[in-house]
Amino acid sequence: MVVTDLIWQGLTCVGKLCPGEQRVRVVGCFPPEACGFPTLALLDAVFLDFSGLVDLSVDESSCVLCHGPPQVSHVQSYIEVCSGAGFSGLGFKHAGFHPKCAVELQPKLAELHRSIHPGIPVINADITDDRTAALIHQVCPEPTTLMAGIACQPYSRAGKQDGGSDVRAATLPATLRLAIFLQSPTLVLECVAAARSNEYVLAHIRELESQMGFHVVDCCMKLEEVWSGMRYRWWLIATHRRLGRVLVPSFPKGSPLVVRDLMPYTKRWSDEDEAQLALTQQEIERFQLGGEPLRKYVVQPDQKLPTALHSWGGQTQACACECRPQGFADLTLQSRGLFAQLLQIPGLSNQIKYRHMHACEVAIHNGVPPLQQWSSDARLNLCAVGQLASPFHATWVATAILAHVQKLFGHGAPLEPLRSLSSLKHVVLQQSKELFPAIPRAVQLPTEEPSAPLGFASPSGKPQVEVSDNVGATVTIMHQPDSTVRHLLEAECDLMHVPLYEVQVCTMDGVALPADARLCEHKAILLKKHGFEPPTCAQPDPEVPFMPEDMVPYQPEDVVAMNAPAGDVATQVDSDVDMSCHDHVAPMPIEHVSVPTTVPPTVLSDESVQALLQLSTSGLLAMVPPLAPDVKLCATLRSQRVSWTFRDQLLTNQAHVWADDELLWHIQATVMYAQKNCSSP
Repeated sequence: MVVTDLIWQGLTCVGKLCPGEQRVRVVGCFPPEACGFPTLALLDAVFLDFSGLVDLSVDESSCVLCHGPPQVSHVQSYIEVCSGAGFSGLGFKHAGFHPKCAVELQPKLAELHRSIHPGIPVINADITDDRTAALIHQVCPEPTTLMAGIACQPYSRAGKQDGGSDVRAATLPATLRLAIFLQSPTLVLECVAAARSNEYVLAHIRELESQMGFHVVDCCMKLEEVWSGMRYRWWLIATHRRLGRVLVPSFPKGSPLVVRDLMPYTKRWSDEDEAQLALTQQEIERFQLGGEPLRKYVVQPDQKLPTALHSWGGQTQACACECRPQGFADLTLQSRGLFAQLLQIPGLSNQIKYRHMHACEVAIHNGVPPLQQWSSDARLNLCAVGQLASPFHATWVATAILAHVQKLFGHGAPLEPLRSLSSLKHVVLQQSKELFPAIPRAVQLPTEEPSAPLGFASPSGKPQVEVSDNVGATVTIMHQPDSTVRHLLEAECDLMHVPLYEVQVCTMDGVALPADARLCEHKAILLKKHGFEPPTCAQPDPEVPFMPEDMVPYQPEDVVAMNAPAGDVATQVDSDVDMSCHDHVAPMPIEHVSVPTTVPPTVLSDESVQALLQLSTSGLLAMVPPLAPDVKLCATLRSQRVSWTFRDQLLTNQAHVWADDELLWHIQATVMYAQKNCSSP
């Protein structure tokens, strides 16, 4: 309990309870330094009697926490409980708060907190034990702002939402008791947005307002509105009755940032980190329990990163922070699903490997400056960053509190949350660029011919190499004498907007080339792209006994005489012929959908479309069809003509992958051939 407004006489004092307003008399073995303080927090005091006054006694087993008059400086310092690795503290420090100490239950997270925040005392204790208040008071005897990220599992949609029935919900009343024992002038709570409407939470907040007289404001903020990651959180600020209510401005909105903007490619981390983060065989099997492929969990670079979770790296095994001794049961995983964000490990091997995201990658998308003193345990770092309160949210709230205090006690312009947020975003952006530097572009070709051998050179003497892909296309490119396979990979992936691990450079025999292999040592190379099978040699189809003249539409002589126009008319086989007009008993003239006269036929040279002959069947299927948004452009595209010889070669090469119009073309040709044979004498 807390006794305030004390009047002292020797080792006896009289005051009133807070909360409660009851008159109290306390006697006993007070520590010498306690005498004269206006407020005391008593832990394990002994009840003696109630006869008009509540008589209490303190002895050697009791703890007495002494508090002086409140000061403005008390608001500007803070203690963080349920701190984890202290990421929200980064936002408070950025706003101008001074950290005093932190409290964390899990020893491994407490040690990580010490590593990231050197010089800040970390108490490894349970806040539901009232004696923790005495431990905090020993480190920081003055009142401070108290900040807590209370347990979210009782309210989260990813959990059972048992509210007060969940034992972890005890962190909320424990935090409120700490605020009273430590006489905190300001209390800041953070949790999932669903806690805002939970009746268990609301009941405790109402008690805080009615019994302690605190002014309470709250808000929900979405990280995705200002950054590339998703995190929707509820924040509450409770201030001492004499400080008044804090005004928290609306959080900004409208950021288009996505994962790719801050993490443009998949970074290679140390072998040790990648080995720790790589999916184990157990994870691979359990991630696919429901028949879903691992690709379902791969990070989508053109979207916001989903909300990071504490369990991202430990759903199928014991948590790295030791909060859970084993993974979730199969039934739980199947009923609620798995939550993870995976990345493919890039490389030049054919085997596809997956890993969890690195803590630095998750930190960047959650507003944490990634260049921290992380633990050597990569999965511990991941679970720590998965339970953070974003520094962007924290600095917004912290700056609003300091601006409120400035308005009360200062005369200058108050701090602006938007300015504090913008400067922290700049810090995160700059550090992300250090981790993900831009891929250097190739420099211009040298103006002077090098004296060293160039390997395979073009007629002009410049190095060149033939590059084929597994869809059948071949191009010849010129390069610098010292260009390597990695240079080609980076250029190809940058051009096609695909990650490095999607493309592999091989010899024409399919042997993978190392990244440092020089291009000038090879006349031809093969680019293998993920998702495409290498071209196969199709068995030749039986030749159709058609002659070029068989392609001329057949019409009875009387119809030809009646419809024949003056002069020579070029015949064509139109792909839009309506085959329903043909009758096996009495053949009718073939109707054509004529090309508008404003778009005359264009005869293309075989050389201009020679590249089409390089397309295999899979290459044709991989092509993106042209977009014709209007009739005129469509007519223009259809008006192009090639020679019969070229078209015959093209259709033969493409085997059985013709589109519907090509199939119709051959059906029409078959009908014409049959009509001519039927009319022959």
